[in-house]
Amino acid sequence: MQYFMLITGFYAAVFVNKINLKLNNNFTKVLLFSFLVAFSVPTVIGNLVEFYGPNKTALAKITQEDQAALHYLKNNSSGTDVVLSVPFNNNLRYDYGAQPWPIYVWYSTSYISALAGRRTYLSGQEQVDITGYSTKDRLTNMHKFFNGTDYEWNKTFLSENNIAFIYVAKPELKQLPNEDLNALTKVFENGAAVIYKHR
Repeated sequence: MQYFMLITGFYAAVFVNKINLKLNNNFTKVLLFSFLVAFSVPTVIGNLVEFYGPNKTALAKITQEDQAALHYLKNNSSGTDVVLSVPFNNNLRYDYGAQPWPIYVWYSTSYISALAGRRTYLSGQEQVDITGYSTKDRLTNMHKFFNGTDYEWNKTFLSENNIAFIYVAKPELKQLPNEDLNALTKVFENGAAVIYKHR
């Protein structure tokens, strides 16, 4: 539905522009645009109140330490590198009280891609599912990497998928990946995240 509304919005804009070009009377043009504004503005105001109104808090947050880790990733990787992150775990939110929650707890988002400008192996899972692409195999591979002990498979998996970096928000894993057995080098760590580079 979201994509349908987005696409039809483009057609609606073209249609309104064509009507505007055909209208010769300025009064009719003003009437048309007044009509459009009258029906558009209440929806925008409704959204503002719903998300930013009184007693509303943000749903998710990215801390300065998270930003520092993503900044490091952006500045120390190339545009062709792929980043592997921990699979989204919906149960982590029970470790937190009121919102805002850390973004990796709130929802499966593409925040690494958005803020570091790097491709990820899989993120924003529900959005990918909506477009019709299957995420099952990639999700299985991610779980196998982070939870398994077949380190030869892990190294092959990283190489075959051009995965150069692994980004881990610390609360996502009880045990961090073994650097030696997975052919990884820790290149960044702070209170929020650890970043590994595949050798």
